[in-house]
Amino acid sequence: MHYLPLLLLLAPLALTSPLLAALPTLSPDGTCGPTSLSNFTCPSTSSDFGPCCSSYGYCGSASLHCDEGCQPDFGKCTDGKAKLSPDGTCGGKKGYVCSKEGVYAGGCCSEKGFCGSTGAYCGAGCQGGFSATGACITEKGKIPSVDGRCGEEHGGTNCEGGPYHGLCCSGFGYCGGDEKYCSKANGCQEGFGAACTVNVTAV
Repeated sequence: MHYLPLLLLLAPLALTSPLLAALPTLSPDGTCGPTSLSNFTCPSTSSDFGPCCSSYGYCGSASLHCDEGCQPDFGKCTDGKAKLSPDGTCGGKKGYVCSKEGVYAGGCCSEKGFCGSTGAYCGAGCQGGFSATGACITEKGKIPSVDGRCGEEHGGTNCEGGPYHGLCCSGFGYCGGDEKYCSKANGCQEGFGAACTVNVTAV
């Protein structure tokens, strides 16, 4: 009779422990499966890694992650048919993934569910799980401008690394190479293009 209270206390723990153990541990570093640190599972929602666990133990959204060799116990798999976007939409119920090649190339799935390659798609809100591997760039100033616009007011795009490489980002958010773009006195945005200059007035 003395053991009954103790058994009643331990019973809920015995019931819940297997349930807790069965919960998957989401990958914090892009590794997954038995070769990862703790049998990590790829996150199925928005992330920088992608929802599929490849045969090599890495999360991603490309065919090499989601098709042959994909590990279904540690993420999503497409059974040999990658659900690449056929119409430029991505994520949502259909789960389409953006590709860096093809008619709707862009690689990044925006927060609103459309494929593209500019800061509006690849910057804040980019859905890593439905974008090409490594396409989302959440750090401001790392997204190359494709239209000559740059800076904070244009999704954190940078004049460097694209067709406007070598140009400064003006205070008005446009790439250019003369004083009105590159002068700090005129509001040149440091970190979103070539180094801003300090004008020295001759005496």
